[in-house]
Amino acid sequence: SRTYGYQHFSLEVDDIHAMVDHLVAQGLVPDSYLSKGVDGTWQCWFHDPDGNPFELMEYTKDSMQLMEN
Repeated sequence: SRTYGYQHFSLEVDDIHAMVDHLVAQGLVPDSYLSKGVDGTWQCWFHDPDGNPFELMEYTKDSMQLMEN
């Protein structure tokens, strides 16, 4: 039997540093340190209360997702 679903969901934020600080102040513990990925995008990972992983991300001027081909 095959299981379908998603790996995680991602939320784009305007100021990831402020959002991470806010979530930590509310008692959430990040699963990873705030870092810039190989794609040039800021990212940080958390889990929701049900254990589902989610990513916060903030695009930068160098983010590959924003580059034109």
